[in-house]
Amino acid sequence: MPELARISGHKQNGRLQLPAWDIVEGLVAAYPEGTVFEVTCTPFVGKRTAQQNKYYWGVVLRMLAKEMGEGEKIIHAYLLDILAPPYIAHEDTVHAPSTANMSPAEFGRYLLAVRQWALNTLQVTIPNPTDDYAL
Repeated sequence: MPELARISGHKQNGRLQLPAWDIVEGLVAAYPEGTVFEVTCTPFVGKRTAQQNKYYWGVVLRMLAKEMGEGEKIIHAYLLDILAPPYIAHEDTVHAPSTANMSPAEFGRYLLAVRQWALNTLQVTIPNPTDDYAL
């Protein structure tokens, strides 16, 4: 049986509007009568931005790949392993971290940690996303 469903809605006229309510009813139908559910409402934060991702792959990882003589994907996996703490996606199950699921703020902190690591470990200064750089 499904354990988690994320459904996005919006506030309109003081009420939560859920355009996918039929999905909720379908999920609830899989459980026996009398099952108690918990509903949590949080503002949608979103995932890392396209600009952040472009900067990470086009500048950060490209610079590190050139410096380290490795491919961007290998460096990406290595940096995730050493800099991004694992997150708990399900009770008692630890999953490897992923930048794809980071919020813009989390990804910004991760980028800062990567830039600091590059400076401290490799003496490589990665430009700020706002600096003039070529992709």
